[in-house]
Amino acid sequence: MCGIAGIYNFRSGRPAAPSDLRAMGTCLAHRGPDDEGYFEEGPLGLAHKRLTILDTSRRGRQPMFTEDGQLALIFNGEVYNFLELRADLEAQGHTFQTRTDTEVILRLYQIEGEAMLSRLNGMFAFAIWDRRTKCLFIARDRLGIKPLYYTLSADGIAFASEIKALFTVSPEPPRVNLEMLDAYMSVGYVPTERTLFQGIEKLQPGWCMTVGQDGPRLRQYWDLAPAPEEMSEEECVRRSIGLLRDSVRLQLRSDVPLGVFLSGGVDSSAVVALMHEMGIRDIRTFTVAYDFGPEFDETRYARQVAKKFGTIHREIFVKPEEFRDFIPSLVWHMDEPVTESAAISL
Repeated sequence: MCGIAGIYNFRSGRPAAPSDLRAMGTCLAHRGPDDEGYFEEGPLGLAHKRLTILDTSRRGRQPMFTEDGQLALIFNGEVYNFLELRADLEAQGHTFQTRTDTEVILRLYQIEGEAMLSRLNGMFAFAIWDRRTKCLFIARDRLGIKPLYYTLSADGIAFASEIKALFTVSPEPPRVNLEMLDAYMSVGYVPTERTLFQGIEKLQPGWCMTVGQDGPRLRQYWDLAPAPEEMSEEECVRRSIGLLRDSVRLQLRSDVPLGVFLSGGVDSSAVVALMHEMGIRDIRTFTVAYDFGPEFDETRYARQVAKKFGTIHREIFVKPEEFRDFIPSLVWHMDEPVTESAAISL
């Protein structure tokens, strides 16, 4: 995971302060230990903390610019079908300077604008600054796998991968949104675009935002189909396996070693089996076990899967007192309360 953040003072026109951008970047340092990049241009500023997955050279550093310098991009996530998209663009005569999915996003936006979102298969949150139109374009993946928060002020907008980064540029101390606290206590999560903090919102999954000098404009670019297709059980199984196999295949693209969280359950075991089926060897698997008694111990199932497929297996045992000690770190990393205790193992 990378970390992205930015400021666009479209209301006041005040220059984006480099100190604010670096404060936001420092707050996101744990998300991207490999590199960092900053860009300021008048009221606009971008910050990026990089975790390298594809093209680990400095050619892949961000913000990334088009050759003419008109567009600047910061990106967190992965575009799984970037090789297919790149091949399509190359067939049209376009050339690339890196082996990253970042450059594919940038080039697609340069050619197709917002319509390019329909072509992306992946998990992502990104921001693109158009230096000619003075517009900032922000988008989040269909399922909201990658986070993106924003806040509006008298100056304009600030956005970041994590809420705590927005606190560093806010003139006011954080305040709890009591309405959303009530919702969280009722259903176990904060619904819609709201958060537990007043004035801070989420860019919702499947939505994008264009911020011009006249303010922000939100648009939903994707939603679930209103009704499922009619199909037989056999067809449902066939299509599900096909989708799972295709998903695993696409997510094996990496310039760094790959690993699997192996619980011993059906889903993670299936991922390991499909990786093995596709010829991946020396698979690294990781299992987190809790020392809460045998009824909670599923490590034996994970070991069976690891043995069958010859993975490089590692087990991490968490004692009750360690579980307790992890809670402050969990709260810091998650930004908002979570009801799922399994988040500690992640």
